[in-house]
Amino acid sequence: MFLDRFNRMTSQAPGQTKELLRKALTSAANSGAALIPQHLERIITNTIIKLSPTIAMIKPEWDAQKLHEFNQIVDLGGYGGAMGEGAVTGVTNSTYTRNATVNLKVIRRKGFVTDFEQEAAERYIDALATEIENQVRAQVYSLEFYLMSGNADSNAYEFSGWDKFIVTNRINNFDPSTGAPKVPSSLQFLDVMIDRSNRSGGTLHDRAFIMTPEMLSKVSQLLTNVRLNQGLQGDFSKVEVNGGWRLNAYRDVPIIQSTYCSGYGASTMGTVTATSGGTTGGSFSDGTYYFRVAALTTEGEQMASAQSSVTLSGGTSTQKITLSFTAVANALSYKVYYGSTTGLQNSKLIDWVPAYAYDGNGTVGAAITSISVLSSVATSKVTGLSNDLPLTPSANANAEIIMLVDFDKYQGMGKFAYNNPGGREGGIISTKPLYNNDAGEIFLVYTHGALVNSFDATSVISRGWVVA
Repeated sequence: MFLDRFNRMTSQAPGQTKELLRKALTSAANSGAALIPQHLERIITNTIIKLSPTIAMIKPEWDAQKLHEFNQIVDLGGYGGAMGEGAVTGVTNSTYTRNATVNLKVIRRKGFVTDFEQEAAERYIDALATEIENQVRAQVYSLEFYLMSGNADSNAYEFSGWDKFIVTNRINNFDPSTGAPKVPSSLQFLDVMIDRSNRSGGTLHDRAFIMTPEMLSKVSQLLTNVRLNQGLQGDFSKVEVNGGWRLNAYRDVPIIQSTYCSGYGASTMGTVTATSGGTTGGSFSDGTYYFRVAALTTEGEQMASAQSSVTLSGGTSTQKITLSFTAVANALSYKVYYGSTTGLQNSKLIDWVPAYAYDGNGTVGAAITSISVLSSVATSKVTGLSNDLPLTPSANANAEIIMLVDFDKYQGMGKFAYNNPGGREGGIISTKPLYNNDAGEIFLVYTHGALVNSFDATSVISRGWVVA
């Protein structure tokens, strides 16, 4: 189903896409009027799916308000049913709770191309169309990051993603004695993820594994002997495959490659300095405390910093701690890990903070370079995630995460509520011209929406794997 949808929606030729985008954003007579907004919506949607199969899997649902309300599943209903012939049948409906906590977020970017640039490059390139495509691409990357690693409790201006929502089935695979990530030796770890999803009702739902290209290579190498059923009657033919191929699915669950799962190419956070932040406002008593910080970028959660410690001796129980560091380029948020004793295995997630300050209107300001830690107890920002250990390098590779996401709209984590104007093609990215001035043309690429946490128990996150 996923492959059919992907192939069906990516038929637009790249050159034609660029030309239609350019035309659709002009207000000149006989140029773009017929393309706005129906045709443009289709073009944008096709472009998005080419760039991100992950976004192709989510289920957009238009909503006419800023706050999306929905019935969240709490329990699937009573079991049993055997009773006497004259018995009265009891009511065993599923249990729901009315959830009105999903606020649609504003995610947008502005582009500008000068008339001089457009005219000077006209013989070689359509500068406006190229910039529009680049801005759409950047919007796709931002949305994919928020789908994977957004946290609205941490940053009120972004929506929460699967790393925040998936709590029921959250697996830490680190070595319990050292906290080091593990190398998979068989495909049992994928079976565990599928089986957990199946036990919660995910069987036959639209699901997909999300992993790095390097982990997909590792998984493909582990499947060294495959028996393929060719659909013949009676004795079916057998084809033996001795490795050297790449899986596109495992146990009928598609595999999506994503660079947002850490691993290869991830950087390690620089030095973090822990100091006393004062003797009021916190809940730390005298003692020694250990911290690590990890940046989250569009490459996913990066490798955590080396351990930093601070010894408090203020003689009060209301002390706080300040963690100072050099801002990480392209960071969108930071995770803070804490331990009362040294060692990776003792570092647990306690905080998750945005990477930038915001003014009163929500405009992005300066990058943060320090975090005030008030408590060693996990806050609402990381509720259900407090057993997470930091990702760190091991041997010649970096630690990774693997997700099994159930994209069912109502019994999974695949619904995306949005209220962009138009939306006739189910697209979640819209584009519109703002104005022309004597210098050039300014346009906007934007999304008004949020991922909906309908039901998390059929999705799984497995942390702490490494390919070598």
